[in-house]
Formats: sequence, structure tokens, C-alpha cells
Amino acid sequence: MDDKKLMIFLPTLNERKNLEYLLPRFEALPLKDFIILVVDDQSDDGTEDYLRNYRSARFQIELVRRPPPSGRGYAGREAFRIARQRAVDILVEMDADGSHDPAELPRLLKGLAETSADLVIGSRRSCLMKSFDQWSFLRQCMSLLSNFYARLILGVSVWDCNTGYRCYSQAAVRLLSQADLKAAGSNIIHEVLYVVHHHRMKIAEVPITFHARQHGKTRKRVRDLIIAFGTCLLMRTPFWNHNPPATASD
Repeated sequence: MDDKKLMIFLPTLNERKNLEYLLPRFEALPLKDFIILVVDDQSDDGTEDYLRNYRSARFQIELVRRPPPSGRGYAGREAFRIARQRAVDILVEMDADGSHDPAELPRLLKGLAETSADLVIGSRRSCLMKSFDQWSFLRQCMSLLSNFYARLILGVSVWDCNTGYRCYSQAAVRLLSQADLKAAGSNIIHEVLYVVHHHRMKIAEVPITFHARQHGKTRKRVRDLIIAFGTCLLMRTPFWNHNPPATASD
């Protein structure tokens, strides 16, 4: 990894307390000289001040404050674009709420190297297939159901389609930065997975231990499940063009 340029992407919206928990955990990693890219949707909880004052000898923090409209999909597209511009070798995506442990990152990076995959997913299968006391029963059922229909509709041979803990190769970053991604919200998770699959890139899974968010609340509603289901169906239609523009260049 010493010769690889690594960028870690964290999408944020009022996650200062979780960043206070998360960033010190990156200090303990057996990695150095990497970039943490925070794409922020105009947080008003002091996130910007905290990040601009944080100092580390192991990594560099880059903060991008996005103008409206806000949304996980817009943040993801911005991250792919920046990663391609910076010519990073590996882009890591993870949630900023503390549910993804930085200590698991070396295992994902190892999986990317050993499998020669373009996308390695941190799979929560072992957590979701048993009683997970940090989630409500309804939340757990919704996650299992959405994973099932995403696999069925998108035709991907991946168990955990919903996880946001992922490692992308440089080739995958190039593809995704040029692709006509349309998802505005969290359903970009499914869209990106399908685009990589659609272009016959290799996808691998590495088991991780998943945690509930450290601070704040994540609201998952049945309405979100229905929207994600509809989005998966649309991805299989001509409306959803997955190919990069013919004029795109490296």
C-alpha cells in the first residue's frame, strides 16, 4: 500500500460528533500519507470548524462544502470526480456516522489486492443474518428485503447490496466519474453497484463487523424502501444510460 495513492471519502450532513469519534481512529491505522475527503452538504453543527482545525501527521483532510441540492448521490458523484482528478489508485467510501470501523479498512484493502477486483464491498451478512440488537426488527427486515430485491432486479452476485463501506480501483473510479449517474439520494449505492456489474468489472465481498451509528439517528422509512425498489427497476430500462459519454477522456 505504500506506493498506492489512497483517498477515503466521507459524506456528511451534521456529523461533527461522529467525526470526533471517527477521525482519531484513522490515526491508529498502519497507513500513512492518505487523504480523507469530506463532502459536506452544508452542515450547521460546526463540522467545518472541526475539520479545518484538526491536525494529523498521518493524513490530509480535504473538505468540500457542496451547495444545494443536498443528497448522498450528489456527494458520491463529487467524490468520484475529485478522485479521478487527483489520480488516486484506490478510493474508499464509508459512512461518517461511526457504523463503519476504520480498523476494518486494511482487510478491505487486502481483499482488493488479493482478488484483483475493481470493487470490494464490506459485507454485513454475518450481522444481518442474526439478531442485531442495535437495530429495530423493522429496520433489519427492511435491510434484508432491499438486499433481496436489489440482487434479484440488478442481477448482481453480491449478498450485501446496501453497504456503503467499499473500496474502488482506479479503473472503477474512472468509469464511475464518467458514467451518467442519476441517483440523488442513498440509492446511488445500488446504482454504482449496477454500473460496475454492467461493465463486467470484478466485484468481491469481505466480511465486516457493522455497528449502529455512534450519535444521532438514521431514519429509514417504508417510503425509502419503495423509492429504492422503483429506482432499481428504472436502472434496467433504456432511460437509465450506464455508459460514459463517447467524448469522455482520461
